[in-house]
Amino acid sequence: MDLIQPTLNNNLFANWSTYNKGATGYIRSEIANSKLSLSFLNRSFNKSTLELHKQNRTGKKLSDITKKKISANCTGKPVILLDLIFNKEIQFDSVTSLAPS
Repeated sequence: MDLIQPTLNNNLFANWSTYNKGATGYIRSEIANSKLSLSFLNRSFNKSTLELHKQNRTGKKLSDITKKKISANCTGKPVILLDLIFNKEIQFDSVTSLAPS
């Protein structure tokens, strides 16, 4: 693709991974990775693109490391309530644990 129509590529060289060599053997620098990552922040997608993303992720097996990272980032913020009658704090792990089941 780089030889036929290089303007179609987002980067100077086609490389589909940030950590290992892509088809061209080119590895982006950390600065390039950071810029690329920042450019994807706050992007919005149309419904058809979201559906394609969903189809691509369906059935995908995640590694244990990835599962741990997702779990660590999905934990809620602790909630502290103050009981004004008894003047004591009541702490919950998250808003979800505070909600009635």
